[in-house]
Amino acid sequence: MPKKMKGGGKKTANAEDKETTNFHLNTRPLEPLVLENDVAKQTQKLDMQVGKCKAGVGWMNILALSKQLKFGTYNDRAENESETNKLVMLFCDGIMSMKDQTAIPIIIDIGRIKNAKSLSKDFLDLGDIPELEFLNTDPIVVTLGQHRLAALVKYKQQLDDEYNILAKKRDKYRGMDKINAEQMAMYNVVQFDMCLIMGITVTIGKWGVILYDQRKLFAKGNNDLAIHLSHNNALPEYGETDEEVLITAFKRMLVAYDAAPAESKCEAAVSTLVKVQTTGKKNACLQKVLQHEMLCIVLVTQLLKLGPHFC
Repeated sequence: MPKKMKGGGKKTANAEDKETTNFHLNTRPLEPLVLENDVAKQTQKLDMQVGKCKAGVGWMNILALSKQLKFGTYNDRAENESETNKLVMLFCDGIMSMKDQTAIPIIIDIGRIKNAKSLSKDFLDLGDIPELEFLNTDPIVVTLGQHRLAALVKYKQQLDDEYNILAKKRDKYRGMDKINAEQMAMYNVVQFDMCLIMGITVTIGKWGVILYDQRKLFAKGNNDLAIHLSHNNALPEYGETDEEVLITAFKRMLVAYDAAPAESKCEAAVSTLVKVQTTGKKNACLQKVLQHEMLCIVLVTQLLKLGPHFC
């Protein structure tokens, strides 16, 4: 007997068969499907094309040449103060400007570079990287790096302010008629910190540059490669390694130790160590080492003089 449906109608067995048999599954063997708009492959292709336009690497003082640097030609990106401040914090732990990840890419007519023939291929040997010599003062097109420059300007100002404060402290000690051992130790620390700031500011603007030949980059008559080169990258790591930070701290302790009178050498070294603990890099591994005062003093006074690799 035919089955009744909710609508009041009747559905025959033949009708049910027709509904379930008019679709056919594709059982043919599967074949690989290559997408024509594969983003990853397109990006890799552009990377290879841009790489062929690389003329070499060098360095320039981006603070001294800041007025010549032209940002936003192919990536008109507004400055983000938060990103700038992040870089300033990283710079406080040390600046690593001579490597591919942090170097500033520029697009330029290689004929404008006086010493173009002496450009290095990479940043592996820092001693072979030449300072760029420009034949004119025309704008230098920079594809990335406006936040680096802004952060350097801000960091330089902080260093100048700190130096002026230390100079006032130094002058105060120099104006004293009599000075005790503790004041002498603090005076030497102030002198050392001033020298340290001077050492940073002397080379603060020295920055690695990757040069791209504009004739090759625009050989196809469009700016696709220039736009690709200008794509924003993730915030790079500019800081020193933990080992470098530790050795710098030990060197500061050694200077304070050597400058202090015999009866207060350890106290002077510990005072410098405490300053490093409170103002230095907030790193759990580093802090675990720096918390052991006697261990640090032994490393500073016995092993550091033999070479930093012994620490």
